[in-house]
Parts: sequence; structure tokens; C-alpha cells
Amino acid sequence: IGRILSQVKKSEPIEVSDLMPVRDYLYVDDAVEGLIRLLVLVNAKSCHIFNLSTGIGSSVLTLVKTICKELSITDGITNTSRCSSISKSTLVLNNEYLLKVIGWKPKYTLAEGIRKILKEDCVI
Repeated sequence: IGRILSQVKKSEPIEVSDLMPVRDYLYVDDAVEGLIRLLVLVNAKSCHIFNLSTGIGSSVLTLVKTICKELSITDGITNTSRCSSISKSTLVLNNEYLLKVIGWKPKYTLAEGIRKILKEDCVI
């Protein structure tokens, strides 16, 4: 995200190496809140494994399109990959156990998180 925003700030075309990977993008405020709630609510003497995540996958293409939509950019996305991947890379976590144990789920959608980042970085 940082690299994409850097290109946008410089009014450069958005270049990414691969638009296909799917990732679970979590806004930083949600991550901080989740970690704090874990520290406060989970018994320190027990051992748990939690996935701090949205549980929702978004492709790099969706991420770039979301940024472009927020900034009213209509073109300029370039995929610099020299090969097409046969299998799509997907990393999406299941956060149901976290919800069950501490009742936490993220507040921000991908678009809301991007909007906040753009405002905080004075891009919009």
C-alpha cells in the first residue's frame, strides 16, 4: 500500500508487480485495538493462537481500484509482471476464534481504511 501511495503522491502511474494475489488487508487502528483487547482479556497463563484479521480477501487489483476510486483516478494502473501465474496466491485468515473468545472484529472495511490513510497522509 505504501508503494502505491508513494506513486500516487508523485502523480506517477501506479505500477505493481502482480495484480492477482489475494490478501487480508487489516487497517492499523483495527490491529491495535485487537492486540490491546487480547492483552486485556486473554488469560496470560493460557496459550492461544489467534488470527488478527478481517477474514475477507481482496486482490491487489481490488486494492488499487479502491485507491483509484477514492482519488478519482481513471487510468494509469500497470501490471509489471513478466509472467502470468497459473495459480493465484491467496492469504486470508479466519478470525472466528478471536470473535468467539474476545468478541473482537474489525471496524473498518478496505475502502474505509484506504480513505482514512489517504486523509491522514493528506492525499485527499
